[in-house]
Amino acid sequence: MRWPRPGSSRRYSEGWCAVRPAAKERPDMDAVMCGSDAAMQRDWRWTQPLLAVVVGLSFFLLFPPVGLDSRYSLLELSLVILTAVLVIFVCSRTTIRTVAVPTALAVLLVLMCFSAAWSFASWETARDALTFVVLAVVAFFIVHSARLNTILIGVAAGGLLALAGSLVLIAVAPEQAFYHTGAVQGFYGNRNGFGYVILMALPAAMAVRLAFRAGLLVKTVLVLVLAAGVVASDSKTSIFAMLLVVLVWVAAVLVRRHWGYLAALALGVIVVVAFAAVNYTRVLELLGKDPTLNGRSEIWSAVLSVVPHSLVIGFGWSRSWPAGSPHSAAVVEALGGHAVFHAHNEMLNWLVTLGGVGLLVVVALYVFVLWSGARIFRTATVEGGVWVLLASVMLIGRGFTDISETAPQGWFMLMLVAFVAAKYWSDSSTKPASGIVLLRWPQRRHAPRRGVAKEMIVSE
Repeated sequence: MRWPRPGSSRRYSEGWCAVRPAAKERPDMDAVMCGSDAAMQRDWRWTQPLLAVVVGLSFFLLFPPVGLDSRYSLLELSLVILTAVLVIFVCSRTTIRTVAVPTALAVLLVLMCFSAAWSFASWETARDALTFVVLAVVAFFIVHSARLNTILIGVAAGGLLALAGSLVLIAVAPEQAFYHTGAVQGFYGNRNGFGYVILMALPAAMAVRLAFRAGLLVKTVLVLVLAAGVVASDSKTSIFAMLLVVLVWVAAVLVRRHWGYLAALALGVIVVVAFAAVNYTRVLELLGKDPTLNGRSEIWSAVLSVVPHSLVIGFGWSRSWPAGSPHSAAVVEALGGHAVFHAHNEMLNWLVTLGGVGLLVVVALYVFVLWSGARIFRTATVEGGVWVLLASVMLIGRGFTDISETAPQGWFMLMLVAFVAAKYWSDSSTKPASGIVLLRWPQRRHAPRRGVAKEMIVSE
């Protein structure tokens, strides 16, 4: 009798021992293997809740509320998270058979680090780049230690924690919880920040699987509560990204039913977009925006005016533009003295910090995660795989008029998405072309792939 093939669609209720060779054929070896599996299964059970807690707390703390942001540095926090994840990884005795890293991500991390050589604030660039490298390593070990559903539970729980804390502040000190326009800002001191955090958790809530009685009802309530939080923030950028995510989710559901439904949806979207274009001024008034999108277009024009001064490699990467740096000073001068610390558009932000080279690499990374997300959803490799697609769309939508993956929390989400995409791409792909998009280092080839196989066969 053959061993179950990793990634097989068959489901087993008794684990791998039930399908191994009979004891009379290999008595000693089977006893050892089944005993080892029992110990591994015990480790697996306590590992998942711990990893969910780590993911949830990391999600919450990487965008710290007002009052906590000055109590720790993001580099220190990232190192603490990495230590916790490594301890769990070692104690759980998880085996990684193949190390798969998106090529675009590896190149991007190298560019971010080396840009310290030509950055105006080299120390700041080195510190921020190291922080993001550590978060990438954290995401790698989380993805290879946790089931996908565990990650989704952790992210959704982190969003609920942020929402619950803000609701408590509304009850205790409402004057601090609301923006002057009446929008909810929670304990983030900014309505855009509050909307950003809640939005980040929404795709996970939409994709998570709650395997208990009334789980679907709880999931529905969770999604509606988080969506209400985004709307309450009155952050137009976050609301736009949320609508984009919902639209993609509806399209994904319809395409599984019939292509005709998807065509009807596409036609409806075209009609709505055309109507909005014809009535552009009225739409802006309805959204509370002026023709410059509340100054966004002026910032973009100012940024584009400084890009030619370092078009290829940019001015050096950092989470926010260093005060006094050439590109920051030029943009401030073009805006009549109004200081800005990022481009309010992620593509422009990458273009000004890492130049055309960095922008091409980031675009390649997003193409990979979008392609992988669609592929995982189409093949139904693992339940919850639609999160890769939804989270990618959310990050892109958010990055149209504000920061997205440049913020540590957004970067952490992008790293989780990228490594989940690489994990399942590497597991299912046998085409030589996959080497173009993935860097792969085979590890112990004959070791059981518990992290992937058990997730696909048993848990999901």
